[in-house]
Amino acid sequence: MNAQEWLQQVRAADDEIQILRRSMFDAYAQATSTTAPLDGVVVQHSADPHRFDGIAELDEAIYDRIRDLSAMKAQAVRTIARLPDPRQRQVLTAYYIDCRDRHGQRKTWEMVAVELALSWRQLMYTRRQALEAVEKFCDRIAQ
Repeated sequence: MNAQEWLQQVRAADDEIQILRRSMFDAYAQATSTTAPLDGVVVQHSADPHRFDGIAELDEAIYDRIRDLSAMKAQAVRTIARLPDPRQRQVLTAYYIDCRDRHGQRKTWEMVAVELALSWRQLMYTRRQALEAVEKFCDRIAQ
């Protein structure tokens, strides 16, 4: 696996973390919801003390997966931080680590270029250099 493929996995981990968090929220909301008609009288209620056991197990599994994905992302942050060129660090961090804009949308390379005030040519050159540097760094670790 090369550096770009590894960093794409890190970026995909961010998507999975978002989905897992949403799943936890939805499961909890469904477990705690009640159905009420317009007059406000609850028509569905469970007195079962174990009704949240499944939610607890699901939460535990989701938290474990989020922890694993976050560890992968933390490793990428540490690797990128070791690059000597600050612009290379900025480019890789903006796209692969901080991969969402303030509205929660996935960043594109075009968005990164605007964010960092770089021309497309500067961005692609810096990106290529940064990925090569990460590749060399990972090769040294593997040896």
